[in-house]
Amino acid sequence: MSAAPNINLNPTELEAFYGSYFSYYNGLEALYQKLFIKRCLQFISEKEINGADDFKVDDRVKALVAASAVQLTLGLETWNLNYFEEIELHASDFDSTTGTLKYIGETNLQGLIKLSWKSFMHGYKINDDNVNLGLHEFSHALRFNSIKGNDHDYFIDNYFNKWLACAYEAFYDLKNKRETIFRSYGGTNINEFLSVCIEHYFESPEEIIKKYPLLYYATGILLNQYTNTNKTKLGIRAEFLSEQNKHLAGFTKQTMQNQFLKHWSFKLWAFVFAILIYNMSTSGILNPITLILFLMFVCIFFWYHYNAVKFEFNGKEILIEKGSLFFKKRKTWVISIAQLISLRTEDEWIFTYYSNEDAFFYEEKINPPKGVNEAFIANCKQNKIAVLR
Repeated sequence: MSAAPNINLNPTELEAFYGSYFSYYNGLEALYQKLFIKRCLQFISEKEINGADDFKVDDRVKALVAASAVQLTLGLETWNLNYFEEIELHASDFDSTTGTLKYIGETNLQGLIKLSWKSFMHGYKINDDNVNLGLHEFSHALRFNSIKGNDHDYFIDNYFNKWLACAYEAFYDLKNKRETIFRSYGGTNINEFLSVCIEHYFESPEEIIKKYPLLYYATGILLNQYTNTNKTKLGIRAEFLSEQNKHLAGFTKQTMQNQFLKHWSFKLWAFVFAILIYNMSTSGILNPITLILFLMFVCIFFWYHYNAVKFEFNGKEILIEKGSLFFKKRKTWVISIAQLISLRTEDEWIFTYYSNEDAFFYEEKINPPKGVNEAFIANCKQNKIAVLR
């Protein structure tokens, strides 16, 4: 990215500007180039992009800042980082909030992003050193925007635990100073690792796929895009989930299903049954209250069997069946291990998985069979399923 004359903020001039000065834009299909420009204009209109310490902000500067944010988020549905209303630009390094250090970038939870323009431009002039300040700070904003409860992307919010499960191997390589491809700053904490990983993903994706393939695919799934040989493809989640699945170890064959005696509805069913028997003995079978209790007893029983769920793990696939007894196999479908996002281990185990068909996340509750616990949990971790306790 070289120096450029100032511009006017309209689609025609932005098209020419980005075509000359923003290489990511040239790697997009025409349809996504139009979306890119549309989002950049919206970003500029919604944010206060101001200069500090006498740094002058013109429309060219605004266009480049917006382009960096939109590059990161182009594959997302909710993309505009609306918690962060102000972007403050400094000519070079600036004092930290405490005043004891010099920073080149800062994304804070007060809704402010600070950038050194010198470092921001360096990130795009040198596009193979895996350092890009714009992508780094906007990655923080993407994560913090969700934490603060503002409008955030549904997929990222639900998938992030899975990304973490895929990221910890590389993160701990950094923390423990083992050989790795990522720069050391990523070992500061997992939020810094996310930003460092995303910088690397855009500039040297081939290094990640070679060293950490599961992390590579997880990052692509998270952002819903990948760049390869200067071409960017969006809408790649189904493709990347399939590729990621090939790199997973898989499960030994085993089955898990709800057990009525352990299910919460059993206590209610037993309570209604006890009251029913008492009422029958005191008021007779045809008593209206007895009949109502009998109807409740039957409804609870059939409700459980209608909603019962069964998971059958077999290699790299999971068969899910809904219904038992009279409703057995009323609905069946198969997902890949890569689509299984997390396991929350409570009294009932809660599995969260992603459906390619409707791009939605679902939860199913299972009573774990006796003896199926730590070994299965270890297998989940091996298959990069987030285990939440």
